[in-house]
Amino acid sequence: MELSLRATPHSKLMISSFEMTFGRVMPLGDIGQAKEIPNISGRQKAYYEWLRDNLATIHKAVAESKAETKVEDQRQYDQQ
Repeated sequence: MELSLRATPHSKLMISSFEMTFGRVMPLGDIGQAKEIPNISGRQKAYYEWLRDNLATIHKAVAESKAETKVEDQRQYDQQ
């Protein structure tokens, strides 16, 4: 939870607390960065694939939400 809070950019400033402190983006890697599937089988592999797919879906939804928020903020700013 703490990692997420430090890495998430502020909705208005578009910079995270990590960036403010260290002057660079927090190195988190990308979803799906692991090219190879770990050496697992059966239920563990099914869980791994389920988790990977759901995290990718969540990441996409968060990116879309951020884009919508940015557009809404810009619209409200332009009305002033």
